[in-house]
Amino acid sequence: MSVPKLLSSKQEERIFSLFLEHETLRFSEIEKKIGLRSNLLAYHLSILQRNGVIRKTGDCYSLTSGAERYLPSLSHIATGELSPVPVVLVAVMRNKKTLLLKRRIRPYKEYWGVVGGKLRFDETLQDATVRLVREKAGVECEFMSLNTVSHERVRVDRVVKHSFLLFFVKAIVVKDRQSTGLRRDDLRWATIDALPKKGIVPSDRWLLEHKMSSKIPLNRFTMDEKDGNIISFDVQK
Repeated sequence: MSVPKLLSSKQEERIFSLFLEHETLRFSEIEKKIGLRSNLLAYHLSILQRNGVIRKTGDCYSLTSGAERYLPSLSHIATGELSPVPVVLVAVMRNKKTLLLKRRIRPYKEYWGVVGGKLRFDETLQDATVRLVREKAGVECEFMSLNTVSHERVRVDRVVKHSFLLFFVKAIVVKDRQSTGLRRDDLRWATIDALPKKGIVPSDRWLLEHKMSSKIPLNRFTMDEKDGNIISFDVQK
């Protein structure tokens, strides 16, 4: 379910926002809170049902499990606000050398950098590390540590254009498959003291030079919810 398809009008945003405070709502309750005519409300509810946003059980409406995922991001969906993008940066190590890739897309096009990419919604850092290195470099790796977390911003004329929350992690090679479509000159192995002098993403270089020996705790919290109540809590370190 994509964000544009989730909510296609201001009225549907208003209906969706009601479920921040309510697990279920009857038609009459929605009508009273929104202030729409019944025929117009029925029209928007039918669209939300067709798009898989809400479901009707008996005479009550509730969010589908897919739509529940968007509740924490409701204000961003409704207002178009942006948040920093969570990015995993991986220092892939082999024989005391780290893997560098040349970026072919923006931002940082034509710059060297470590393997990196977005952290997906349902991934752990460990999962994302293995996936990104496999997809982007054709290398099987093992997650070793979370070294540091940083906030990076890119500005143009002092206006922020990009904002990233960087999870810098270290991994070691367990198998080199070399099965990606990378050109040979898009990949290189380098020791930390022999990093390129120019044409490398400055933050990547700084992390490699200053945070390779760092290590911070990585706690994973998992909570199970049922009918709006937290029924279990688990901590993995």
